Amino acid sequence: MLKAPKWSYDHNEMINNQVKWIVIKQHAFTIAEEPDFINFIHSLHPTAKIPSADTIKSHILNFYRTDKEKVQNILLNISGKISFTIDCWTSPSVKSFLSITAHFIDKNWKLQHILLDFLEMFDSYTGQNLKETFVTDNASNNAVFIRLLTNWAIEKRISFDKNDNHFRCFAHVINLSVQAALTQLESEISKLRDLVNRIRAFSLRREKLKMACKNNQLKDLTLIPDVPTRWN
Repeated sequence: MLKAPKWSYDHNEMINNQVKWIVIKQHAFTIAEEPDFINFIHSLHPTAKIPSADTIKSHILNFYRTDKEKVQNILLNISGKISFTIDCWTSPSVKSFLSITAHFIDKNWKLQHILLDFLEMFDSYTGQNLKETFVTDNASNNAVFIRLLTNWAIEKRISFDKNDNHFRCFAHVINLSVQAALTQLESEISKLRDLVNRIRAFSLRREKLKMACKNNQLKDLTLIPDVPTRWN
């Protein structure tokens, strides 16, 4: 009969896992000080030392600095070129965010992606503001951004040419083409859009749609309003 491996409590491992859990699930740092959470941890290990909210914050900052150095080392040791993409959007809570992602081929010829930054923007998406933060899609503000970025690269003596290094977002180009084609069906699409809005506006109509799907052995459909600037 096989014996289970002997287990021993590792305080550092517990803290590391707790910090990862708080970050990934976006919990407040103070959750570590809530009585119910403390009781739960002590039920698993009575002598476990639970870190305070300030200690959790300190560990998260240390993890950030360590991971930042790892990313810097990875980018510094890339033999090929690095492509950067920027994505800007507005959340349902009407907050503007911007993300910067690096794309490159590693030594094993595999495409890799690294999120470099994710930050809230408090200004409009002008070319100057994009340059100050740092893909681009096909919007006019990106043309200004690329021009300003080119001037900045010249000042810093960095090799960058807007004609050779700027690639417009292909998905955005496709979306513009589709939106242009759909103008030929504007009357029909307008009627469908109005129908979707009328059904979504009343719970009774939504229930009737649900029953109609069930009676016709169809998957329960959820009507989603179209957004011209989003294609996913």
